[in-house]
Amino acid sequence: MIHFKNVTATYQQGAGIKDFTLEVEKGSLVFLTGPTGAGKSTVLNCLFGMTEIQRGNLMLEGVDISQISIKQIQKLRRKVGFIFQDYKLIPNRTVFENISIVLRINKLPSKHVNHKTNTIMKDLGLSHLSNRYPTELSSGEQQKISIARALVKDPLLILADEPTGNLDQTTANEIVSIFRHTCNNGSTLLVSTHDTSFIDMDKDQVVKMENGVRLIA
Repeated sequence: MIHFKNVTATYQQGAGIKDFTLEVEKGSLVFLTGPTGAGKSTVLNCLFGMTEIQRGNLMLEGVDISQISIKQIQKLRRKVGFIFQDYKLIPNRTVFENISIVLRINKLPSKHVNHKTNTIMKDLGLSHLSNRYPTELSSGEQQKISIARALVKDPLLILADEPTGNLDQTTANEIVSIFRHTCNNGSTLLVSTHDTSFIDMDKDQVVKMENGVRLIA
């Protein structure tokens, strides 16, 4: 599903990724690990079309992201859910509105929007928060809202950038359990994290990075 082939994507201030190669099969849960500046976020940003690729090729579902136009990238993003460390929720919108906005942007029928939003909130145990606002919620609840927003459009790919960075261990483990369940249902998920406490090193696919380079054991 995903194929990085010798991809280099760096920034003027340094960092990024260099000669990065990685293959990810559909339905996989992949953890990108390493210290700050290792290049984890750059991998995700390349897949979301937010970082320019200088060299190499990046294939996603048969489409070469390194070669397509901005318009094509915007279309591709409809199939990708992005979960941010700082949540990026809209403070003056309710939980329901924050989750449903990604469907409304695509001008889907209101009946469909309401059904999908209510279903994902029920699945994640968020229904009781429907009319609350982000500022009224805990960090763990806000992150679950962010996850619901990413999942509600049934994406082929989900990208999560340090999704447990602001959470306690119990909530972090709960978030990772949601990720595992999501992958079991057929989605592909890449998670960048510096915390390896919740990773099963014997079962999970772990990509270790440092200074923009993939470390090969």
